[in-house]
Amino acid sequence: MTKKNNSQSKKDSVSEKVEEFQKIVQLLQIHQVELEHQNNELRVTQQELEISRNLYVSLFDFSPIPYFTLDENLIIRDVNVNGSKLFNIVRNRLINRNFLYLIPQKERFEFGKFIKLLFQTHEKQTCEMKLIHKNKKISEVIIEGIALENNFDSIETCQIAIIDFTNQKDFEHSLMESEKKLKASNDSKDRFFSILAHDLKSPFQSLLSVTELLANENESLSSEVITEMCNGLNSNLKNLYELVNNLLRWTMIQRDIIVAHPIVFPIRESIESSLDVIRISANNKNITIVNKVSEEMKVKCDFDMFGLIMSNLITNSVKFSHKGGEIIITASEKGDYIKISIADKGMGIDEEYLDKLFVFTAPYSTQGTQDEKGTELGLPLSKEFIEKNGGKIWVKSKEGEGSTFSFTLPKE
Repeated sequence: MTKKNNSQSKKDSVSEKVEEFQKIVQLLQIHQVELEHQNNELRVTQQELEISRNLYVSLFDFSPIPYFTLDENLIIRDVNVNGSKLFNIVRNRLINRNFLYLIPQKERFEFGKFIKLLFQTHEKQTCEMKLIHKNKKISEVIIEGIALENNFDSIETCQIAIIDFTNQKDFEHSLMESEKKLKASNDSKDRFFSILAHDLKSPFQSLLSVTELLANENESLSSEVITEMCNGLNSNLKNLYELVNNLLRWTMIQRDIIVAHPIVFPIRESIESSLDVIRISANNKNITIVNKVSEEMKVKCDFDMFGLIMSNLITNSVKFSHKGGEIIITASEKGDYIKISIADKGMGIDEEYLDKLFVFTAPYSTQGTQDEKGTELGLPLSKEFIEKNGGKIWVKSKEGEGSTFSFTLPKE
């Protein structure tokens, strides 16, 4: 019995061990399945992390906004493509470089305070700054930054985004300048129309007075007085006609209705055509006009405009020349231009008024040597015509000694 019991006991013990082993095998199989499942999850997570990382790199690298990653010492740890383009410096040459070298000396302290605040608060911060480009150009930028949470590196870093608004600043400046110019232009036009109204009012009052006198008192006036009054009327009407005509031309220039059509032509003949009319008033003052321009001299200019320019300038010289005076017209080559001058030895002009001669909005005028009146618009109009044909005009004058008006026009 004892042997049988021992044998049975051994069998039971073996059976228990087998069962225990089977349980262990089952547990191992379960753990294996769990490990395989965890491995699959880990692989999926790694793939997702890789996708996220690639997505971040793509977003960082190809963002339209320049991004820089800096450490606490302002060393550039990373930079995206547009950050490199912003400074026109190769990316590898920017990394490990101190960002302060890209900032003007005067602004480095403020930028250091800005970065320090980023790391202290771990909140988004913004500042305005100037940056120096490779070509020494300075740009106005807005810098936005935030400290990065970095669990894998002992070095703290922050990321900054740079928004260049230099063009916006330039545009704002341009708008302000345009606004100033527009205001100045409107003020000038107001002054101009005020002057014009005064200049029109005065001769009209004179005309009304004379015509009223002729209408009411003609029977008591002698023929000599009537003739004198009619001559005065004729003179005033001529001035009014010239004023209105010049004003019409000026408004047409401002609206680009009058357009220059330059052609090449000899200028002596054109000057002589202008002198045909002007010599009548010149002869009344015994003024000699000498045309020294050679027949070969040519310019490229709108033909009608050239005639008006010469007519205005020569008439102006006759007006301010003394009786028995002389006006000399010359022309000479100056590089790619022809310089034409009209010189007289008349009244001359005070130096303080020279800058006003060619200004429409504040024209300068005075009576001639025989109290001749002008329209005040001839010289400004001549300047407009000359500049439309690619030339310039200037004057040299001394009070009591005469004036020389000179202008240039392109050669053929």
